[in-house]
Amino acid sequence: MRPIAFIFLVLAHFAAFTQPCSVEMLLKVPGNWKGPGLGSVHNVTPENLAKEKAVVGEIQKMISSAYQPYGVNASYSYVFGYGLSGGKNWTADPYEYVIRFPDFTCNPNDNDISKKWINPEPRASIWVTVNEIFRGGFQLYAADLPEDHHTPFGQIDAWPEKRDGYWFRKIRDSGFERSGNRHYQYLITYENKLPFKAFTRKQYLEYKIPIMEKYLADYIKNSAEVDPNFDAASKRVFESNQENIKEVRQRIKDVKDMLAKMSKEELDMGAIINNGPNDEFSGFKKEGEPYAKVLVIPDLSYYKRLPKWVPQFFCIDVGFDTQTEAYRRAVPAVEKTLDFSWFKKMLGSTSIIAAAKTGAELSKQTTPSAPQSQLAIQITAGTKHNATPAYDIYRNKTTKGFKQTPISQLRNAAVKPVVNAQQKAAAMAVNITTTNRQAYLKKILSDIESRLSPEQKNTGKLVLDSAQGNMVMLANTGVFLYLKGLLNEGLWCLAYAAAAEPGNDNIVNNLTGIMINAGAVPRALPLARYLASKYPKNTTVMNNLGQAWYALDEMMKSKQVLDTVMLYAVYHPEANATRGAIAEREGKQEEAANFISKSLKGAYNPDVEEFAKKKGLKIDYSNVLYRKRPFPGEYINPLDFRPPPQCTNVDQAAALEAEWEAWNVQVKKASGKIGANLNASSANYTKMSTDLARNHNAPAVPFGSFFKKAALTYKVFLDEYTALSEEAVNYHQTNYKKEEASIDSAHEKAIVKLLEKYPVGEGQRTNWNSYCLALNAVNNHYLEQKAALNDNFNNRFSEPLRRLSIELMYWSQFLPEPMEMREMKYYGHAGFAVNPLQMHAIFEYPCEKPPKPNKSRDSLDIPEPYCPIAFKFKFTVVKLTGDCSKFEIEVNLAKALLIGIERDFLNRKTTLAFGAGADVEIEAFGQKGDNVGFVEDAIPQLIEFSGAGAGGKVQAFIEIDSKGEVSDIGIRSEASLEGAWTEKGDIKIGGKMGVNSGVQITGSDAVQPVVQYLNGNISN
Repeated sequence: MRPIAFIFLVLAHFAAFTQPCSVEMLLKVPGNWKGPGLGSVHNVTPENLAKEKAVVGEIQKMISSAYQPYGVNASYSYVFGYGLSGGKNWTADPYEYVIRFPDFTCNPNDNDISKKWINPEPRASIWVTVNEIFRGGFQLYAADLPEDHHTPFGQIDAWPEKRDGYWFRKIRDSGFERSGNRHYQYLITYENKLPFKAFTRKQYLEYKIPIMEKYLADYIKNSAEVDPNFDAASKRVFESNQENIKEVRQRIKDVKDMLAKMSKEELDMGAIINNGPNDEFSGFKKEGEPYAKVLVIPDLSYYKRLPKWVPQFFCIDVGFDTQTEAYRRAVPAVEKTLDFSWFKKMLGSTSIIAAAKTGAELSKQTTPSAPQSQLAIQITAGTKHNATPAYDIYRNKTTKGFKQTPISQLRNAAVKPVVNAQQKAAAMAVNITTTNRQAYLKKILSDIESRLSPEQKNTGKLVLDSAQGNMVMLANTGVFLYLKGLLNEGLWCLAYAAAAEPGNDNIVNNLTGIMINAGAVPRALPLARYLASKYPKNTTVMNNLGQAWYALDEMMKSKQVLDTVMLYAVYHPEANATRGAIAEREGKQEEAANFISKSLKGAYNPDVEEFAKKKGLKIDYSNVLYRKRPFPGEYINPLDFRPPPQCTNVDQAAALEAEWEAWNVQVKKASGKIGANLNASSANYTKMSTDLARNHNAPAVPFGSFFKKAALTYKVFLDEYTALSEEAVNYHQTNYKKEEASIDSAHEKAIVKLLEKYPVGEGQRTNWNSYCLALNAVNNHYLEQKAALNDNFNNRFSEPLRRLSIELMYWSQFLPEPMEMREMKYYGHAGFAVNPLQMHAIFEYPCEKPPKPNKSRDSLDIPEPYCPIAFKFKFTVVKLTGDCSKFEIEVNLAKALLIGIERDFLNRKTTLAFGAGADVEIEAFGQKGDNVGFVEDAIPQLIEFSGAGAGGKVQAFIEIDSKGEVSDIGIRSEASLEGAWTEKGDIKIGGKMGVNSGVQITGSDAVQPVVQYLNGNISN
């Protein structure tokens, strides 16, 4: 029997080892798409429901066209309008797309792969929710919280992390968040804003105090029912109750004291509270502490006034069990199909954009559109993939034609630190602990005080008195004083605050960083090492330590620490700059150049730029310059002048047209004020320039610390604005016009067919209701198409041009130029920011109501933009003329010899001209006795700054088109009588004879009848 048993065991083992139903085999089995399952539908109008189905349908097409499930099925479903019952002020509909992944497992009763079965409880899902967040222990909709909500706030684990084009939120308290599992969310929102805001400490304390007082009153009332004289047990209960009452009263007093004594800045901070097993309030917590919850409330100011179906933010919720290999493969594969640029385009769009990439298109991509899943990021060791918005004005883009410096041409530029060996050894021997840190900080304070002058000590006393014992305020004042250049006073404030509150690591870290920057590295090193041991993942703390090690010439230690910093902050400016110096000292020039470029991507720094120049490294500022503004505020906020939505339905026409009319009035008022300010600043600039020309003494222009970055950034944005403006005009004249003509033609044909079906005449069109319904449907379709066309133009060109103008407004204020010039530039850009090229809505009214006679499809073109810029200046031998469509410069090289360059922005042409000319001056400022003179008489005295005069010229010209090719060549002439300051109102008549253009005569508005007569005779 034994041989038979042995053979049986061997065969059983062999069968178990080679059986076909294995995980690897199951992962090769193609799955199926199941759906759509239609979930609940609540409080959604039929019109909105149809649009919402179209949106989630596009999401499904985006995924299914690029993803084939293996080892799992892909089951998807939709839910519409589900939300918190009783929510107030609903602004947008919530709706959802969800995909779950039932995985394949082996049939326990059969090893045949064809007899696999499906896990009925899959632990993997991806939710794409529109205008709502409801997973991960947090519910948020486009509405205020209902009256019966258990608290006036919601709770999240931590504030979302801002990334390139989206927000990332890791969810800790979740059913998915078990050993090895993952749960996280991507939030895709308008301009990196959030649809919720912090619930402040002040709001929380004011909410908590009445609750605690009611609890106390109820407790006292219930305690009064206990008779302490009844028996011994009752006496113990009574005494315990009295102790509890005393304790609760003290808690209430503490909370009231917090509300009374906290500064306004502290009270305005977001509230973070304990939400652990015992959630009695005992003070505010820090983000990241155990059981800490950040309190938030909906922010309805985030939303735009749009139809309720329109997506205003997306939440992509990803949760899966990483222990299951099928989910480890399926979820990242689906994430790669999510095109974040599509989601960006859909935000605020009133048209359904069918822009999801097909599987074939995705296979051609070198990187996925959406960020990889967190699991995939770990597997690929830090590979970064970011979604790019349709037009990101902050994007890094290599300048056309830019060539990087060859590595062989780079030279060494890093300076080796000078180190005092004795001080270094002493610093490295000190070990800071919680026991000795206060003594160490007090010694630093004492040393700083010994170096203060009497005036500085007096300043410190005044600052300390104003802080009124608030050490955080004192420390912040110290940072401010340091930034203003008052180093000793700033260090004293920080050292005093740190010595008073040695447990406040933020204060100690600021003191450490400023000591390192000030050169007191040996004294700062022990503090930097102490903080780094507590916060090994904090990039600010670790960077301070890395900089300290470098300053002490400990290259390997510095390199190790700074590399850790860059694991968490790839473009950390200081860490990259110092790593560049270390790489250079190691003889790695290419690596050093890469670190310098990354540093400038993180933040522009003139010292880093100087380092790059000394190395001989060419810098492409369009590619590496970090262009975001450190301060977001605006004196004029053009975002307040965004237009209303396009009309997409005849029933909206009356209300929306009223909104558009109000918007037009608002824009005209703002444009008028901006124009007045522009005129005033132009007059100031004129006076300043005239004084300069007479006195020949240029006043000193005050340069702020920001001026160098401003000059570089301003040029980058100006180049982008010019290029996008030209593209917009060209697009409008070609693609837009063609599409517009097609839509109008189709609409006219539809109307003709409708009239054939419902003819007009005696006794005809008896079914008026049917005719109206049909006409409204035709017009609605037409309005939707025109709205989509206009929205596409506005989103592609108008809004980016507005945002670029806003950036130009901002950076122009810091340019190294006279104040008068900065003001003139600021208001010039403000005019275009308030009213950029904008596609106006059109309106069709319901057939039951008579349409307004002055509306409809008569204004389909770009409305004439408000153009505050029209200038003409003369500086001795140079004349500058320009407006919104052109810029011209003319130079007198010698007697009666003129050279001219003209740039036509609208037609994208450049004209070069040279020849003879004479200019007659009309005196505006001087008393020369003879108010008229010719160029031959005295060129330096001829041209006054006002630009008034009379003259003529005959020139040869060469015309160059947008491709850089010669488009025409010939001769032109001009006679003119010019007014002062601006070319508007000038009387000009010019003739042109070109090889390609033939004979043309042009003139200003005042002589148009003459021009038409002459051109008519020539053509005849």
